[in-house]
Amino acid sequence: WLRTLGDVDPPLVGVPPAKIRHFAAEARALSADEMRAFTPPKRYTLLLCLIQQERVATRDNVIEMFLKRIAHLHTRAKDELTLIRERQRGSTEALLSMLDQMLQATEEYADEKTLGQEVKRLVEARGGASHLREECAAIACYNDNNYLPLLWRFYRSHRPTLFRLVRSLAIYSTTQDTALIAALNFVLTHEQRKADVLPADIRLDFASEQWQRLISVQRDDTLMLDRRHLEVCVFSYLASELKTGDLYVEGSENYADYRAQL
Repeated sequence: WLRTLGDVDPPLVGVPPAKIRHFAAEARALSADEMRAFTPPKRYTLLLCLIQQERVATRDNVIEMFLKRIAHLHTRAKDELTLIRERQRGSTEALLSMLDQMLQATEEYADEKTLGQEVKRLVEARGGASHLREECAAIACYNDNNYLPLLWRFYRSHRPTLFRLVRSLAIYSTTQDTALIAALNFVLTHEQRKADVLPADIRLDFASEQWQRLISVQRDDTLMLDRRHLEVCVFSYLASELKTGDLYVEGSENYADYRAQL
């Protein structure tokens, strides 16, 4: 709604930021009747400054909401990983117990045929080889403190809002590396895609090895990108680099280009 009021920046070019903030505070304190009592030049100046400052404040609020939401998603995924580990503790103990029984059997039975039968009996008693392999895979999956695969389930319900939020901001890089900005534009372009994978047309240099392993998938000997994990990854790094100042938002104050502010 604030953006529909038109471009208020050109008339304020050259006015010191402190003066704009002062005029905006003055306008905010006045009633409509008091504003009408001013001559048009002063009235319009106060209104332009008020609109400009409200836009800046609103952008900062929107960015804060984005950062808090992404941080909350990561917190929930970490908590979920802890719960999964608690649930899998029983499976881990049972597998270790079965391994101990197998080792005891190797000491007790010198005959390989008898040993093989005993091992097979122990495996069948625990649900069979296929079931045990699934349990092992599940434990291995969450044994390296990797909660990243869990982020999508918490991100999914917030996806439309996060896309709308990011589209409302003009985000740029303060460094020569624009890989993340290119990835962001790539994700925005494919927002409506329903396919599970996307072509690997972007660099993932900005992401950690853990993220890259999760995003990169093979389809018919062709390297593709997992769309869901890519979105979460890009938004996570977007939040991180906005906080560090490697990215900035045009028209913001708290997340503006620090070089221009200096």
